[in-house]
Amino acid sequence: MSIPKKRYEVRKNDMNVLMNPKVRFEYAGLFQSTGEWIHPARVEKTWEIICVTRGEAWIEEGDREYCVKKGQALLLSPQTEHKGTRPSRDMGFYWVHFHADEGVFFEARYFEKFEQISLFKELLHYNN
Repeated sequence: MSIPKKRYEVRKNDMNVLMNPKVRFEYAGLFQSTGEWIHPARVEKTWEIICVTRGEAWIEEGDREYCVKKGQALLLSPQTEHKGTRPSRDMGFYWVHFHADEGVFFEARYFEKFEQISLFKELLHYNN
């Protein structure tokens, strides 16, 4: 069965914005699926933040499972496997990959209410 989906990406060569000199942008995009979808298992070299715009994503990192819903965000660690644990339907999310210098500490990992979704739209718009 073919899954209808859209994917928009921005790469680091397209972007020259530094929010913090200890944090460096790698790439970003918008994923949308109208069919059934499950996040593939992967290990990234970068940090990744996922911000859900529609539906929900079931994601496991290490021994913790998260259900990230519309308006919520999740920060995933580098060098740690993350994967989908349940299928999602009619869902979408922005994603941003970035590097952080040694010693940079992120206190929160799961954001129950993430109100800065417009930052992701601006990031993608800036490069189109």
